[in-house]
Amino acid sequence: MMKKNLQFAILALLAAGSTNAQNIVGTEQTLRNGIIEEFSGINCVNCPNGHTTLENILAANPGRVFALQYAPSNSSYTGPGSNGGTDFRRSYLDAFYTGSYCSPSSGSRFMPSAFINRVLGTNGDILQSTGQWSNMVSDVIEELSPMNVGAKSTYDATAQTLTIDIEVYYTEDVTDGNSFYVNIIEDDLTSDYQSGSSANASNPYVYKHTFREDLTGQWGHPITGTTTQGSLFTHQIVFDLSTATDPINVANAQIAVYVIEDVTTEVYTGIVVDADGGEDATSTVGIEDEYEIQNL
Repeated sequence: MMKKNLQFAILALLAAGSTNAQNIVGTEQTLRNGIIEEFSGINCVNCPNGHTTLENILAANPGRVFALQYAPSNSSYTGPGSNGGTDFRRSYLDAFYTGSYCSPSSGSRFMPSAFINRVLGTNGDILQSTGQWSNMVSDVIEELSPMNVGAKSTYDATAQTLTIDIEVYYTEDVTDGNSFYVNIIEDDLTSDYQSGSSANASNPYVYKHTFREDLTGQWGHPITGTTTQGSLFTHQIVFDLSTATDPINVANAQIAVYVIEDVTTEVYTGIVVDADGGEDATSTVGIEDEYEIQNL
């Protein structure tokens, strides 16, 4: 557990350790946000219940917990097969869904399952069953983060480009290497088949938070420059939507931005914003209340 004290057509403009004032993030220390990376498939009979569990956690923690739904291609659960359905598979996700990475203790893989900030659970694995999600999320979002993360996304309909600005402001010294991810996810994608549901062509199953594109590489983009308290890292990505693997409905798309510790790959914190005109940063809500409780 992290201590409390703590390519598609892309044009990247990088300013590491910038001395310019931040435009998105604040400078007060914040609590960690929860980042749930869910593994799910259309041939997984228990996955609809997993989706419900996930949505309940998100509803109970608005603005504090965010989700991405993954369909790796190295699983028999994710391909349409003879049952039909929509193919959401991405081979980029396969590296995360290997026994050596997600389950170093047991080597097992299963769905529905999820990473909770890529924190090792009591079972010694990153991959967790639905019964562990809520408690692990609660633990993560009560901890302080050593950095604030902010993102702003704008859409140019004429050029079909997304311009994504990222800011990471360090509220503590961070001596370990760290990297950031930027992913495009999309809501309201449908399939005429989902095991464990009554979905059909006239009553399709609706998916949320579905992974569509990675913009920073398999293990993120390295954060370079100074990462001591008071440092600001900024980065801009311009993504040509015409190069996306599948068409993306920008009105239903979001941008997920989160920072990891390089060795453990544990997620410090992150944020999700709308692809078209979204802007937000990790929030200070709840820190004062936590201090009050601890000091009783």
